[in-house]
Amino acid sequence: MEMNSNRTFMMIAIGAILMSATFMGCKSSKTQVTQSPNITENRANTTPFPSTGEEPPCMVFSNEKEFAAVGIASGPSTQKGSIQKAALANAQDMIRAMMEHAYNGFVDTWMESIGANQGTDIETETRSVGRQTIMQIVSITDPVCLKFSNVDAKGNVECYIGVKVSKEKISQAVSDNLSKNQKEDIRKRAADARKEMDEYFKKITE
Repeated sequence: MEMNSNRTFMMIAIGAILMSATFMGCKSSKTQVTQSPNITENRANTTPFPSTGEEPPCMVFSNEKEFAAVGIASGPSTQKGSIQKAALANAQDMIRAMMEHAYNGFVDTWMESIGANQGTDIETETRSVGRQTIMQIVSITDPVCLKFSNVDAKGNVECYIGVKVSKEKISQAVSDNLSKNQKEDIRKRAADARKEMDEYFKKITE
């Protein structure tokens, strides 16, 4: 009888443990389900620019007349000068890449229109002159907009700089430099290149 009583007691104890574990598991699952919507909601409400919404300050866009870009840099609020330089360099890098991409597209189209084969001296020189001219123009680009964010909890700030470059200015500068080239064929085509560049750049607004 005593042995049966012990077995009965053990069965009751094991059953109680299993029921307790099951209850805790259910409670944990319910807690996760009720918390998930809050986590999702918090993520949905988080933006990289909470003070201004989805777009950063100084947002500028390319159009028919200008190439444009926004540079961003962050760091300690005690080093705003260095942060500003970094933001300007960031903007210049982006607008330089944009301009070079557009110019290379123009050269591809222009070479087809004048009937020159890929890899000719005219194409090589035209690309080289354009790239050098763009580097010169971008290196002296001044910001058209400059703003700093508020200082965050860690003492950091963000700097936003918008830059623009006239498409007509690029066309004129490249044409002027092409007209100074040692190759006669390139000098003769410089004026026509400018006209076609103006028209090609106008179509690029992204």
